[in-house]
Amino acid sequence: MLGTRATGAAPVSPATVTVADRVHPASATLPERWRHIDRWYTFAANVRGVSHVLATVDEKTYAGGSMGFDHPVTWCKDYQGGRSFYTGLGATRRASAAPTCGPTWAARSSGPPA
Repeated sequence: MLGTRATGAAPVSPATVTVADRVHPASATLPERWRHIDRWYTFAANVRGVSHVLATVDEKTYAGGSMGFDHPVTWCKDYQGGRSFYTGLGATRRASAAPTCGPTWAARSSGPPA
């Protein structure tokens, strides 16, 4: 359901997060870009095309990234009549204040199973 797994992480550091979908209910209220201090996970595979990417981290704004120009950190998808939401934000106590509306979106019904 997650679509990938973490294979490593850069040290906790500031980086720039960019919202990829400014219309989706889980990300519509977020700022277009913001600086955020967190642990930046590297994933085994890019989930774009498998899941709906809501936000990415700009690897040019921190050291230790290896996913390249398209590094998703928050994504979602409808799944078997329910919803799946993942964010790599909030790995530290300070970072847990990251703005997100995803859990609220995921908790709402997506309608009857297809």
